[in-house]
Amino acid sequence: LLNSRYRIVKKLGFGVFSVVYLSYDYKLSIFRALKVSKSAKSYTKVAVDEIKLLSKIESKYCCKLHDDFKYESIFGIHIVSVFEVYGETLFSVISNHNYSGIEPKYVKLICICIIKALIDVHEKTKIINTDIKPENILVKDPIKKNQHIIDSYKPPPINTPVKLINKHHLTLTKSQMKRRKRQLAKIK
Repeated sequence: LLNSRYRIVKKLGFGVFSVVYLSYDYKLSIFRALKVSKSAKSYTKVAVDEIKLLSKIESKYCCKLHDDFKYESIFGIHIVSVFEVYGETLFSVISNHNYSGIEPKYVKLICICIIKALIDVHEKTKIINTDIKPENILVKDPIKKNQHIIDSYKPPPINTPVKLINKHHLTLTKSQMKRRKRQLAKIK
């Protein structure tokens, strides 16, 4: 439970600077994506700079920053940014199509949205984005597996620690699934 509000449900992905988790927001009773920076000072500085920029941008074509806070773990201080839950990256979409291309009508739509996002960012921050690549572009809707978790998740009471055997099976990693099976076998 982070910031007495966000329960981490599942790891969604990671990058050089951070890890993104699907989380349940007890205050608003909705799901959010938490982007947790790695604790090295250079990474936290990047996260702080990103928050300063994102807080200036209001665009339906860009990720909206809903909240941010610091979190201290055994590894150090992390900067946490809170966003809506989006879908996979454009790179994942391309790889799911076996790198054989996407229909031209979708390519056109994606390009228009990217251009509108770049215009909005530049108007608000005077920054020109030089890191446009498929890994940095998100599809709006969550993938089916994550949407299923969102639709079926029953949050435990806020102050209740969640045991591995009580976690939603779709939120577990392969190693957690193995440990859970061993624990369930011991109970039987």
